[in-house]
Parts: sequence; C-alpha cells; structure tokens
Amino acid sequence: MEISKTEKKLRETKFFLDNLIAVHRHPTEAHPEAFEHYLSAFLSAGRSVTIYLQNEAKKEYDEFFPVFEKSLSPQERSLCQEIINQRNNETKSSGAEFEKKDRTVHSPIGPEYDVIPAPALFSIDPNLGFFISINIPQYFFKIDGSHPSELIQAFQQYVAILERWLKEFKEKYSVKDV
Repeated sequence: MEISKTEKKLRETKFFLDNLIAVHRHPTEAHPEAFEHYLSAFLSAGRSVTIYLQNEAKKEYDEFFPVFEKSLSPQERSLCQEIINQRNNETKSSGAEFEKKDRTVHSPIGPEYDVIPAPALFSIDPNLGFFISINIPQYFFKIDGSHPSELIQAFQQYVAILERWLKEFKEKYSVKDV
C-alpha cells in the first residue's frame, strides 16, 4: 500500500503552518492579507489529509479512523471538528470565522535602525527617547463555543494530531516510508 499523496498533503499542511507562523512573527514585513491567505491554504490542506488517505486506502481507513477518533480527547475532537467547520466556512461560504485583536508593542529606535516597519507610530518620551509603537495582530477562534483559542497554537495541535494519526495508521498497516 502506498500513501505518498497523503504524506505529501501533510507536508503541504506543515508548509502553510510554517508560513502562518512566519507572518505572525513578522506581520509588518508581509503582504497585508498574507495571514488570511495562508490561513485559507492551511485549512484546505489540513482537511485534505484525511480525505487523501481515504482515497488511497479506503478499506484500511474505514477500519482505522473510527478507532483513532475515539482515542482522541474531547478537546482534540472539538479541535478537529472546528478545523472542518472553518475549512467549510472558508471554501463554501463567507470565509473562516476568527477574531483579530491588535497587541501594541513599543520599541526603542536609534541610529542603528535603518528600516522602520510600517505602519508604526513614532513617539518621544523624555525618559525613553524615541520609540515606535507597532500594532501586532493576534488571531483567535472559538473551539466548541469556548473561550477564544490562539490560532497558531490550535493549528500546531491539529498538525500534531494528524502526524500521530498517520504514524499510527502506518504502524498498524505496516506502511513503509517512501
């Protein structure tokens, strides 16, 4: 049995997660909608991992998936269901539903800075000297109607679930790495 397309889809999911993390860490260096674009791609690729395996190994998938799903904690099941819901919102209706909040960061500036990220608000304080204030966006969504969860952390957990799922599947059915 070969599941190379499923494995490639998991790598694609991780690629988009890495890009989400990079944009999240350096939002002022990216295209203004980069986070939303990578979010859309991540949701689509992540959801496709299980669908690809179902296509590549239907009989084994149908046997394995319900058992694995029962092994998940309630929080993990809620997260997986929320990813499916968000992917459906993103691809079939008005887009993924998330909350964006800005966190203001203050940074001193001096002659060693040759590039100032935009948009930034320049200020002067008699004690601090020149500094800039930058709004850093943070993204949240609600899992199972609970308090907002930070998207990057939730997506990292989701990828870990997918990795565990695929690893256990390969062990159970003696699938060799290609």
